[in-house]
Amino acid sequence: MYSQPQQIRIAWPARALFNFLCDIDSHSQWRQGLKLAEWLSANRHTVGALYAETFQRTELPARQVEIIAHEAARLREVSYREGNVEYRVLWQFFADGDSTLLHYSVKVNCPPLVKWTESFLTERALKELSSDLQRAKEMLEAEEVSIESTSVIKKF
Repeated sequence: MYSQPQQIRIAWPARALFNFLCDIDSHSQWRQGLKLAEWLSANRHTVGALYAETFQRTELPARQVEIIAHEAARLREVSYREGNVEYRVLWQFFADGDSTLLHYSVKVNCPPLVKWTESFLTERALKELSSDLQRAKEMLEAEEVSIESTSVIKKF
């Protein structure tokens, strides 16, 4: 079961915000501790596409992320594993004039022996995601990234 949806309003049009947040080349700009994200599959921005995330904490191996749902400018869902724990992150984009209301939630699946940790892990992942999205909001609304920039207007 997904966490209670959280939301953040960002003063960017839905398509541009979707393109920016889903462009893994921009992830290291707004995601805390992320060093690099790179595609592992030739097909990008489609269900089943894979990419790797490498974090600045060098003791951690690269994390493989799979896109499990994708609707351009509307929805993105990804899945990844940390050890034997599966995480899913869901973003839903709702246009509201020149801004976007972004709903997001997290789902954590633990094996039976550590099922009791799901609530804690969900809250930790949600807190990290909220912080990252707040960083993206501040960056975008301060116009550190232009809506017209080529990395943002690509059609995903």
